[in-house]
Amino acid sequence: MFKTVAYADIFDYPLTASEIIRWQIAGDLKVRPIKESAAGAIYPQGGSDLIVKTSRYFHLKGRSHLVALRRRRAQISAAKLRLARRVAGWLKLIPTVRLVAVTGALAMKNADKNDDIDLMVVTSKNRLWLTRLLATILLFPHLRGGRMDSSEVADKLCLNLWLDESALAVPASRRNLYTAHEVAQVKPLINKDGTYQKFIASNSWVTRFLPNSFRLQRSDLNRNSRLQAEKVPPKSHRGRSDLIDWLESFAFRLQLWYMKPKITRERVGPHQAFFHPRPTGQIVMKKYRQRLSRLSRSDLNRNSRLPAEKGSPAGERSDLIGKERGKVLATGVFDILHPEHVKFLKAAKKQGDILLVGVESDTRVSLLKGPGRPINPISRRLINLRRLKIADQVFALPEKFFSPAAHEALIKKIRPDILAVSASTPNQKEKRRIMEKLGGRLKVVLPHNPRVSTSKMLQSIK
Repeated sequence: MFKTVAYADIFDYPLTASEIIRWQIAGDLKVRPIKESAAGAIYPQGGSDLIVKTSRYFHLKGRSHLVALRRRRAQISAAKLRLARRVAGWLKLIPTVRLVAVTGALAMKNADKNDDIDLMVVTSKNRLWLTRLLATILLFPHLRGGRMDSSEVADKLCLNLWLDESALAVPASRRNLYTAHEVAQVKPLINKDGTYQKFIASNSWVTRFLPNSFRLQRSDLNRNSRLQAEKVPPKSHRGRSDLIDWLESFAFRLQLWYMKPKITRERVGPHQAFFHPRPTGQIVMKKYRQRLSRLSRSDLNRNSRLPAEKGSPAGERSDLIGKERGKVLATGVFDILHPEHVKFLKAAKKQGDILLVGVESDTRVSLLKGPGRPINPISRRLINLRRLKIADQVFALPEKFFSPAAHEALIKKIRPDILAVSASTPNQKEKRRIMEKLGGRLKVVLPHNPRVSTSKMLQSIK
């Protein structure tokens, strides 16, 4: 729940309980174990009071003013949506238009007074640029900047995303939490030949980030008869296709020539065009990581209120509620700390915002390293690591941590973005497979130094 509410907070958007379920971010705490206190604060069972309920909306503590803001923006959005539907009706007149949909803040009914009306248009295969040219002529007085107008005027149209039927999937390089949200919250206004359903099917990757979003969106679509797919009459005049193909190619070259001097971050091609001059996704994800980092630190300060794992020292936990994005996991024995340990931890820390370090249990160390190990019991090894002040949290790994299934269970619970290892870490192939399966990656952050290890130090003492 922390992730989900924290992400919505970037947009000043408190969530209802049903919206928390719909927009739940993968790996976030479930809604079911949420309790509500008399003061209106909610928290996971045994957790901290970082999220507050005002009326029917949940938000971060100290952000109750967002409830009134959301209601005001909903009223503003209603007027903008009426205009958007009117525009969609005009675009419907163009035979090659297959889908017109609202995107961005307006799709969430969270638009402010001076916000543009952002639209996505999907066209017939190989007809994107001819369709865009016709749409530009049709809507020119209402368009912002082609982005054709730089004035600060409310309710300007911004047709900032164009796809044709052959390229409905968002490119792999653009796939992240921000883009998943943008795709999942698209609000269709015109939907011909089931193009919206094809768009969803082509972007099933979204469920890796937002597992519930499409399932609930399909339910909305089934209940709303206005959004059911319209049938398009069979194509005729096939003999003209060569001429139309030439016109499409000409329209592409013409518009590309016009735009080229003005292009900054926009990405255009024959089948897709993304007119987003600002790196909004990067900005949003940076703010998201910052919020999660603050939440995590607040949560870590309350560790004394959290239950200890059975078999671990009091106050230690392996269920790690601070599930941030930009999170790095490192594991090891860390029996007698030496410079290579410090180098490894510092290198791991540089890979993300939060470093979590899992320490092998005494039972496991004895099996891995042999009789007489560990030299230091788990309680002492945890204290030593904390004193380095490199890791954001140190915790004891489960005693039964032998199989790939046990490793996968831990990764599923923590959901790190990166598993940091050294070049000498065993079973890297299996660990990489698990990380990639769960949407993360394994990264070697330190080369092997054969001259330094705890075992060699002990041998030299003998």
